[in-house]
Amino acid sequence: MPTWWKFGFVASLLVMVGGLAVHVGIAKPEVEVTHDVVMWAGENDQTLSWGWGPEELPCDIFESCLYIEVHHTDSCDKQLRIEFRLTDADDNFVASKELVVESPQKSEPAPIEIGDNENDFEFFHVGEVFCTAAPLSDTADL
Repeated sequence: MPTWWKFGFVASLLVMVGGLAVHVGIAKPEVEVTHDVVMWAGENDQTLSWGWGPEELPCDIFESCLYIEVHHTDSCDKQLRIEFRLTDADDNFVASKELVVESPQKSEPAPIEIGDNENDFEFFHVGEVFCTAAPLSDTADL
């Protein structure tokens, strides 16, 4: 095989490999994610804003509870899904919880009791509140 064929073959191979690298780089660009991962969100779920509720309200459903005030629940036709986790006195993880309640359907902030009947935790860490059509829960699931 003549020397110029070898040179042409190597040059063609380098051009093809370079073109393939450019194609892969364009077809699958790297994306930097800058937000927390959402564990589950259905098609119709809508995130609602909330704030801490009154501290003086008694626990009606749970042994240990707190209240949050959820804003614009009138945009939820069915239920609210509230995600939270429990930690001990040293802020060690105890459990992740989810509570589904009927939507109060109010334009002003609505107080919602969240809680649990477990006794091995100290703090509630409330995550997100969603509009949902999930089945109701009268107690938070473990």
